[in-house]
Amino acid sequence: MGWQLSDLTSAVYDSKRREFLGRDGAKWLKLSTFYCFYYIGSVGFFCTMVAILMAITPHDRPRYSGEESRMETRSNPLSPGLGFRPQPTTKNDSSLVFVNNNTNDYQSDPYIQNLDQYLKIYYWNNNHSAEVNKFTINNPGSCTPNNQYGFSNGTPCILVKMNKIVDFVPSLGYHLEDKDAYEAAGCQPGPDAIAVHCYGEYPIDVDNIGGNITYISEKNRDHKCGSLERKWFPYTGKQQRRNVYQAPYVWVQFNNPKPNVLINVICRVYAENIIFDKKKGQGSTRFQIYVKDLSHYWNNNHSAEENKFTINNPGSCTPNNQYGFSNGTPCILVKMNKIVDFEPRPGHKLEDKDAYEAAGCQPGPDAIAVHCYGEYPIDVDNIGGNITYISEANRDHKCGSLETKWFPYTGKQQRRNVYQAPYVWVQFNNPKPNVLINVICRVYAENIIFDKKKGQGSTRFQIYVKDLTRHKLSKQNQKI
Repeated sequence: MGWQLSDLTSAVYDSKRREFLGRDGAKWLKLSTFYCFYYIGSVGFFCTMVAILMAITPHDRPRYSGEESRMETRSNPLSPGLGFRPQPTTKNDSSLVFVNNNTNDYQSDPYIQNLDQYLKIYYWNNNHSAEVNKFTINNPGSCTPNNQYGFSNGTPCILVKMNKIVDFVPSLGYHLEDKDAYEAAGCQPGPDAIAVHCYGEYPIDVDNIGGNITYISEKNRDHKCGSLERKWFPYTGKQQRRNVYQAPYVWVQFNNPKPNVLINVICRVYAENIIFDKKKGQGSTRFQIYVKDLSHYWNNNHSAEENKFTINNPGSCTPNNQYGFSNGTPCILVKMNKIVDFEPRPGHKLEDKDAYEAAGCQPGPDAIAVHCYGEYPIDVDNIGGNITYISEANRDHKCGSLETKWFPYTGKQQRRNVYQAPYVWVQFNNPKPNVLINVICRVYAENIIFDKKKGQGSTRFQIYVKDLTRHKLSKQNQKI
């Protein structure tokens, strides 16, 4: 052991030769000098290369822009997309624009705040450069901060702009593949402008928009298309970012969106050198609008010609009582889906006779019955058998009723005038807490077929009443 330790000591420092780790002082000095100059030279060479690169690289734009841009390939032509505001920061990057028509606190609305923040660059007094071109829409109508950008009255203004690409100048006209869509839109953007057009993504969205859109552009207002003047292009890079480049935009105001439904909207720009690709987002943008407005059920004064559906005595099924949710007796609104020119006939189908009589429905001489029940025996027990049906004409514990005078639904005209579909409040007075209850509601009429699998003549939902107080009491009783 002593012999091994002495060998290790000699390997580290040899006192006879005066060497440390196999080298004497002179050798260590030469090695240190070599590596010192080697690393100084390497660092100097690296800094020189960086300095040369920075010297030959443009500071205000990419080296390759316009037609030479590396963004353009044979399979992916250079084509800018569109952007929209408001677009508040969210965790899931949602493209939803939510319009709450049941509040007066618009100052804290994140969508309005986002528009205010974005428009600061347009209204900010920039004195750093006299060469800055300021984009201005002189007559924005109700699309202003003082009018909450139309959000306060359910006619939201959406700001639509073209994304920036250095040295890209849109060409007048439209792409050859877009001829039919351009002519169908009826766009007339002007002699030196390109067109912007928005529409519902699906047929139901087209109907829900109501066909009433106002485009507020720099020079005009139109109900068919907006316009972006070509004088604001091209975007020339960092210099304009430093001077706060004001991208041209169009206000797209939805004057009569259908409330309480999600509306998918596509906005696209037409130019000869812009390709439309919905999947890649080229030449377009996509967003959703949801206008929350329950007022048309309570106080709708939009049209004197409308028949106003009203339940005069809804009990606790009102906003002030949180629709019964605050005390564990939830009110569920049940209505019949709209089919144009369909008119239900009072009575029931022959195969529904036993179920109809078992329910004990008596809807009235000119009404059809609505009845809800537990889907499975355990659900029947959990409901507790205590349901109140609050209809237009009466209150009942067996069935609700829908008056046939509200039918038929006649289509788009009624959607524009806010068609008020008749409904029944179904209040569950004693649902068992802390269990999931499966419920089926069905309607009885002579010409309505019941098919649970296909959802014909019925709807299905679940109720879960969370009540931890009862859960704790039951545990204490079990311990006792």
